[in-house]
Amino acid sequence: MCIRDRAYTIDSSCKKYHKDYLDYYYFCGQVIAKALYEKITIKAYLNKLILKTILGINLVIDDIKYCDTEVYNSLQFILNNPLADMTSIGTFVSYKKDSESGIENFIELKENGRNIEIVDGNKHEFASLLLNKVFIAPIEEEVNSLVKGFATLLSKSLISVLDEDELELFICGDEGIDIKDWQENTVYEKPYHKDHPVIKRFWEMVEKMPTNDCENFLQFCTGSRRVPAEGFKGLRAANNRLSKFQIKERRLSDGKGFPMAHTCFNTIELPHYETTEAMAEAVHSILNTPECFKFAIE
Repeated sequence: MCIRDRAYTIDSSCKKYHKDYLDYYYFCGQVIAKALYEKITIKAYLNKLILKTILGINLVIDDIKYCDTEVYNSLQFILNNPLADMTSIGTFVSYKKDSESGIENFIELKENGRNIEIVDGNKHEFASLLLNKVFIAPIEEEVNSLVKGFATLLSKSLISVLDEDELELFICGDEGIDIKDWQENTVYEKPYHKDHPVIKRFWEMVEKMPTNDCENFLQFCTGSRRVPAEGFKGLRAANNRLSKFQIKERRLSDGKGFPMAHTCFNTIELPHYETTEAMAEAVHSILNTPECFKFAIE
């Protein structure tokens, strides 16, 4: 698979190098279904065409936008405007660039397509053929293999109530971090409690974090940059049991030093920082220094 526009899509060229390439896609489908079944979020943003195929939703011309926005925009112009007064728009052919060589391959969408002009009377047929011949058929084997692997663990009937956006949410988790939800689903170990000065400084620091830093800090604390689909109440420990975010005291003689994270249990040990600035400085050092990041995680 390869990444395009932040989403994983099928790399049709892999069949040239791996005779068992369909087995790899089958296994990918099983891994995704296993994670979904166990409620473990994974960073596997799949192209919406793949998600819709997993759900058994018919693909439509509008789905081309998930594959090639330039082609999609050109197609929308053809479909939404009269062509009678325009010079030749083109014929029933398409060109697709090879991802390795960069050479554009000629694809005839129907027999004698190079000699068939696109006009108002056949432009919808052209769009339909373009979707099927260029964006579906070349990767159909691979997608079907991934879907079969997925179905060995989760049948289509169990996820049929979802649409492609909801399925993505359950697989990958929520990109947004709701600080209030995080607070409401946090537990504390004595001497800390929700009104403790150090805890107030902690949430003040978190609220001021830029989005990227907040995601990195969440990863530092829990092992994942994403929140489960059901919110922070859905956080799970390494044993896959529900485990809320927890803040414990880290006893240091001078009240300085770094926090210590236990990602297996969604737990952070927090020293008694005297100011929000001192706490933020320590966390910033962890997030921006790989050696500190590794040292401060158990």
